[in-house]
Amino acid sequence: MLRILLAGIFGRMGTELKKLIEATPDLELAGGIDPLATDVPAAAYPVFSSAEACDCDYDVLIDFSHPAALPDIIDLTERTRRPAVIATTGHSAAAIDRLKEAARNTPILQSGNMSLGINLLSSLVRRAAAVLYPGFDPEIVEVHHRNKLDAPSGTAYMLADALREGAAQAITDDGSTDTDTLELVYDRHERRGIRPVPEIGIHSLRGGTVPGEHVVIFAGEHEVITLSHRAESRDIFAHGAIKAARWLITQTAGFYTMDNLFN
Repeated sequence: MLRILLAGIFGRMGTELKKLIEATPDLELAGGIDPLATDVPAAAYPVFSSAEACDCDYDVLIDFSHPAALPDIIDLTERTRRPAVIATTGHSAAAIDRLKEAARNTPILQSGNMSLGINLLSSLVRRAAAVLYPGFDPEIVEVHHRNKLDAPSGTAYMLADALREGAAQAITDDGSTDTDTLELVYDRHERRGIRPVPEIGIHSLRGGTVPGEHVVIFAGEHEVITLSHRAESRDIFAHGAIKAARWLITQTAGFYTMDNLFN
């Protein structure tokens, strides 16, 4: 029986994951963490208002809460030495560094997207960039529901990282690479002039109830290659998080991503 502590248990993804855990025979909800803990009826498991207050026993933590909660999540992970799957987005570089530091003593997996399909897309983008850059201009478009707090999405940044990694393998005609200047550009409305080669445009759209859609465009001379993924249900993220948790508990201390899981 795998006992899961779920951070963000009353959020959209927390609700999906809670249903999946309760419907899976070898999974058990050991407890939850959510600021709304004091406003809900008593449950068969403890629910804490913060990670700092958490004192239940568990095998692995899955975090679908909010990036602001990450410091307390890390403190809890360091205190318990239990594996943690961090599925929240919008983290700063300093927060990721803190995660990596904590991962010296316990297994931690962090991903901007828990979907198998998205992680396959990331791999394809990396391969495409290695073949196409710098002859093709890369652009990323992401669409999410109106209530998503961060923009661009964590997945868009993940895809941009894959683009940069792939482009680093692409050797220019004179035998050099220029990926160090592959700048992320979010807004061009005040800029007049041609598009520089070494940049990645990222465009965020928000509206309706869209779970998530990501498109990576490679625009070349007289041809365009498009790689895309559309999430039709949040259920795919819940299943991906469980898959990650099952894998992570078998690993030694270290910082992992979904790439490690699938490769």
